[in-house]
Amino acid sequence: MSSVAAVLASLSLAITQSSPAPAAKPVPLLQRIVVLGASLSDGYALRPDAEVKTGLSDVVEATLAVPHGSVRSATSLLFFTDPDSIGEKLVAQADAAEPTLVFAIDYLFWFGYGVQPSDEARLRHLDQGLARLESISCPLLVGDLPDMRAASQPAPPGAVPPLLIPEQVPSEELLARLNARIRAWAASRKDVVVVPVADLFARLRAGSAIEIRGNRWAEGARGLLLGPDRLHPTLEGAIALWLAAADRLVAARDDLPASAFDWDAKAAARRVLERKAKPIKRP
Repeated sequence: MSSVAAVLASLSLAITQSSPAPAAKPVPLLQRIVVLGASLSDGYALRPDAEVKTGLSDVVEATLAVPHGSVRSATSLLFFTDPDSIGEKLVAQADAAEPTLVFAIDYLFWFGYGVQPSDEARLRHLDQGLARLESISCPLLVGDLPDMRAASQPAPPGAVPPLLIPEQVPSEELLARLNARIRAWAASRKDVVVVPVADLFARLRAGSAIEIRGNRWAEGARGLLLGPDRLHPTLEGAIALWLAAADRLVAARDDLPASAFDWDAKAAARRVLERKAKPIKRP
């Protein structure tokens, strides 16, 4: 090989080795995500882990592996005080953002829970919550209702007092009817995907191992994923919930490749904490 050819070959090799990998292409579905919901979505239990205000939108943001717009929040810590009025306002906020995807994992919680005069009244209230969601014209991820009666039971001495009272919690039989109604409502809408929150929390209660896209939480991981109030997830639990939701969404849609997400739960937690880290003050 001549000296000129050798130089050209070496330059070509250097360029090939130093060229960055092709940039990931944006996914239209993920361009304007809105997180819609109550205290879980608002990040009630995430602050102790991150030490600053952190919401479920931060968790979603930390897993996206393609170019995207900002992930917005339409959430309220006080949702439980007036689900009808607050729920309506939050849906309006979400609609105003012209979202491409709405993630409403706990939006329906206080339409199924809360003090109601009868089982039929509770079912009607859930129907009202579902009706609120009908104005959302983009794909929707909605969570079903987990059994959270443990959060209404007396706490051991020194533990976090219960955040629920027994009267707010539907019976097991009624909870099954409520979730059947959610699934029936979603089944008639092609862009609605139900996140099986109830199943995930049932496995936590049973102490079963949980596996989501290569992440594995061993048996007895309840303390890692669920906070001391027995109602809200930890940061790791919130990431597990979102990854379970994203997994369902990928399975349901042909326009969403699995490569659009980084499925590593530990890496997602690290990114959330890094982004929320307080800047160092210098003299």
